[in-house]
Amino acid sequence: MIAIRHTVRLITCMLAMIALLITLAPAGTQAQGTYDGNWSGTTAEGRPFSFTVVTNGIKTYEYRITFSGSGFCPSVAGAKAEMSPPHPIEGNTFSIEGYQITLNGTFNSDTSASGTLEVTINDGQCRGSANTTWTATKEGAAQPEPQPQPDTEERCFSETGYCISGRIREYWEQNGGLPVFGLPIGPQQEETIEGQPIQAQWFERNRLELHPANARPYDVLLGRLGVDRLIQQGRDWFTFAKGQPQDGCLFFDESGHSICEPFLSAWRASGLELDGAAGKTQAENLALFGLPISEPQTETMSDGKEYTVQWFERARFESHPENQPPFNVLLGLLGSEVRNPPANQEPEPEPEQPIGTINTSVGVLHITGYDISNRFPPNCDTSSPPCSFAKDGFQVLIVWLDRADGGSIVDLGSTIFDASEGAYVIGSDGSRSDRFTGGIMQGRGFVGFSPLVNTQPYQFIWPGNEPVILGQ
Repeated sequence: MIAIRHTVRLITCMLAMIALLITLAPAGTQAQGTYDGNWSGTTAEGRPFSFTVVTNGIKTYEYRITFSGSGFCPSVAGAKAEMSPPHPIEGNTFSIEGYQITLNGTFNSDTSASGTLEVTINDGQCRGSANTTWTATKEGAAQPEPQPQPDTEERCFSETGYCISGRIREYWEQNGGLPVFGLPIGPQQEETIEGQPIQAQWFERNRLELHPANARPYDVLLGRLGVDRLIQQGRDWFTFAKGQPQDGCLFFDESGHSICEPFLSAWRASGLELDGAAGKTQAENLALFGLPISEPQTETMSDGKEYTVQWFERARFESHPENQPPFNVLLGLLGSEVRNPPANQEPEPEPEQPIGTINTSVGVLHITGYDISNRFPPNCDTSSPPCSFAKDGFQVLIVWLDRADGGSIVDLGSTIFDASEGAYVIGSDGSRSDRFTGGIMQGRGFVGFSPLVNTQPYQFIWPGNEPVILGQ
């Protein structure tokens, strides 16, 4: 009887110890299978992002990301990957290093996750990178309470004669107002952005775009006007001198640049409201201004004076030491400059030459010739593609497949690239051009063929189709 009582007492102690260990386990450690299911969300730019968890491992992931680079790069990059076996989740985090991608994530709870995504391409035809943050929720999880509807009453500005209303007014007022976005310089209207019709409104310092299909706050997106303005000026920010980590500064490996004072305080002072909490997080700063894409440098502005400035993806910070803080750093009027560039800086139109169309099993292809002799900056390395193509008279053939109903833009790019396997072009001089790139650009799927030098007419061979003569 004594032995039985001792045995029962021992089992009871063991159970108590197990319960204590469970209680003291780290908060991020979850039981096997806790995160299993389909997860979906958006990037900081409001583009779709999703992944699947099987037996507490990442089985698949799919993303789209705004991309910027030099050469023949897509404006939107995207991919879908499947891993076998699933990539393990360590505690409540995961980190995936793949071809051209680094994906990091943290499960903040059983139903919400967030992380970072970096895509880098350097394949001889395209050189560039993209970095963003993402948030996702587990499908089937309880959704947050609906947000109150924005005030639809107009707010007008006598300085420019334009008004803001609805969701754009709400967004403008909640995320910085006049110092961050400036005055409206046009009405809300439909514009074609990345090949798609979008309701947008221009402001002195940025462009606000309505994307009602996205969840808040990503139903309003900002233009990448820092990048756009540099492109207008014919400046390749990938060639800007890089910085180094240093005390008192914030360094970003993704772009190779630092933010130091006085710009650092200004960068940290503003951000898009993402979490509803007081103050601004680094993720909120990034969502508003983007990464730094230059070091501080001296430039001559439109008033003819020299200023120390620093370029960001969505802004240009200008130092004005004659002003008292916080007005010692002002944001450049990029909205005004991009929308109405100075007469001596008008962007040259891309010399596009429509050549013909072909009906194929994947749809109607539109073949276009581009003169790329002036596409690259003067300091571009002409010893290797694509800069080696930047010679007088060179053309490249771009084959477009318009967006198909019911399919995502990522699927569209994959469709035309897969179907183009074995396609080639023969010029009238006998030179042959094979495809060298493909993906998504200007909202459409495309395939690019190596340059030809004034050799029209072209004989275009597409798998499954009879050869077609194009051009004059």
